[in-house]
Amino acid sequence: MNHFTELVVELFKRSDYSVITNHDDKVFEKQNQAFEYLSDSITTELAFGGGAGGAKSFTGWMWVTLMSLAYPETHYFVARSTLKDIRLYGMQSFTEVKQFLNLALDIDYKYHAQDSYIEF
Repeated sequence: MNHFTELVVELFKRSDYSVITNHDDKVFEKQNQAFEYLSDSITTELAFGGGAGGAKSFTGWMWVTLMSLAYPETHYFVARSTLKDIRLYGMQSFTEVKQFLNLALDIDYKYHAQDSYIEF
């Protein structure tokens, strides 16, 4: 794992999401709030909506990816209404996350396309 990703994972474990939610001179408060709810010990369900481009998928994929990196040997899943949707749109969001974190295929993660899963 590269140094930037190690930093993001360590901050994530400390409930500091600023590296993810503060960029381009903007603070994405709803994204930060979603990370807080996803990571607290009280919330059991979280639903958030909005228009296209609102970073919902990115936020979900980022949380799942960081949880996977922070806590090895854990398992998570991301679902959409159809397998086609996850392959078309979900993987697009994961691509944004892996670029943000500078994750390298076959070094930081493996993508098993036939079975539609990612292994960290």
